Amino acid sequence: MKKLLVNLLCFCFLFHFSYAQIYPHEQAELNFRLIGFRYRLEENARHVQLEIARGSLNTEDSFLFNICTTIECAADSVIAEVPEFGKNYTWRLRYQTGVNQWERSPFHHFSTLSFSSVDTSKFRLRVTQTASAYKDAYVFLDGTAALCDMKGNPVWFLPEFSGGMNEQITDLKMTDAGTITYISGDKSIFEINFKGDILWKGPENGDPDRDRHYHHEFSRLRGGNLMALRTEPVEWTANATNEKTAGLYKLKVAKFGVNSIDTHTFPFSLLTQYDRSGKITWEWSFLDYFNKSDLFKNCPPGLKNSFDAHPNSFYFDEKHHVIYLSLRNINRILEIDYPSGKVIHTYGEIFDHAKNSDKNIPEFRGQHSCKVTDGRVLYMYNNNVNDTNSHPEVLMYKLPEGSGKYLNEIWRYSFPLETLNGREFMSVGFTRGGNVEALSDSLVFVSMASPYSQMFILSKDKQIEWSAIAEVWNAVKKEWEMLPQYRVSIIPSRAQLEKMIWASDPKQ
Repeated sequence: MKKLLVNLLCFCFLFHFSYAQIYPHEQAELNFRLIGFRYRLEENARHVQLEIARGSLNTEDSFLFNICTTIECAADSVIAEVPEFGKNYTWRLRYQTGVNQWERSPFHHFSTLSFSSVDTSKFRLRVTQTASAYKDAYVFLDGTAALCDMKGNPVWFLPEFSGGMNEQITDLKMTDAGTITYISGDKSIFEINFKGDILWKGPENGDPDRDRHYHHEFSRLRGGNLMALRTEPVEWTANATNEKTAGLYKLKVAKFGVNSIDTHTFPFSLLTQYDRSGKITWEWSFLDYFNKSDLFKNCPPGLKNSFDAHPNSFYFDEKHHVIYLSLRNINRILEIDYPSGKVIHTYGEIFDHAKNSDKNIPEFRGQHSCKVTDGRVLYMYNNNVNDTNSHPEVLMYKLPEGSGKYLNEIWRYSFPLETLNGREFMSVGFTRGGNVEALSDSLVFVSMASPYSQMFILSKDKQIEWSAIAEVWNAVKKEWEMLPQYRVSIIPSRAQLEKMIWASDPKQ
């Protein structure tokens, strides 16, 4: 009896071990159509094939009649794509173990979930120029919280259990580690894997005594720490006792409350770094910078009672230990030494008339998405919001070397948008979002700012290599309309996508 019990336990252990090697698990519900299949085979298995059939099937005849995908496999894993969301599927392995001797694994079953963001009768990514480069790339649309291929087909969506789909999702992107980060509303930041499992969640609101909302950008750093922009309410009290001090303010960190005639509360910002436990390990305050900068004494009169520099993008150049911070409303980019927090360069508009007359001040207005290449090129999406005669642009500048302080413009692309998708161009409408990402071989990926939803791959000789428009179906008007995105981000290659898929594999 004892021997029988031991044998039974060994059998159960081996069965569980074998089952643990199989993915998708039996009856798994998946938020994606690109699936990493993993399995365990006999040592002498050859010519392995993965067969997938539509439906939840259990007989040979029904399975053979409904096969939709057959893929030749290598090793113990393969990535395959199934046709639709909201469907049941059955899969098995077929392999050769001897001359004319074929074996078949048991049937396994899974389903793909359905969700409005991948319902192509409601939302679509309409490709207006097919890809001549980066045909195997994928794009994250934060307007629908979905991932699409370059033909416009949705292949993944952010599931409800991964952090509040009732909130607006922004800055949805893949990290160097193969994970995914995003901002949910203004209260939550998440890092998840491809399956939607939550790997890290930021502290709610940051500080219970002050309204410190997350905004605009949240990124995973290479060592695993995370960095986010969040608001810091600041109280301004005008000090106008005489002409010499009329332009000065007393500033302090404030709690939200009722403003008096002479006291106003405005949203400054913090750039905050967290470790994996959620502890703050580094922080930079715009308030500290403001009090020591030209802004304190030379703030333009029109901004004195409504000042918001509006930080909207940062890029951490970890190799050179500097952070670039975009301040949209004052047309400025700061270069910040890390970890000292000292501002070592200021690019853009200066609120000092003597310095502002310098011809070497770069021209960008309402910029978003500032980044730096390995070759020390600063680039951005320039909305040109304060210039009704100019169109949005992509700008590239060579960063100064040594003690130099000026940016050298090396490339500019202005979007020829007299009309776009049948609409008249409205430069003053470009106020929110926009993204640009330099690709590896003299190409850039660009997504337009609101109210437009067009995205491109551009060559450095200013040729469009791919373009698409995100759209939503208007059931009242019975027509497709643009669906504005805050930022669309790109996964440039199939290899990077596969890294993201396997990073969430249960075997890892």
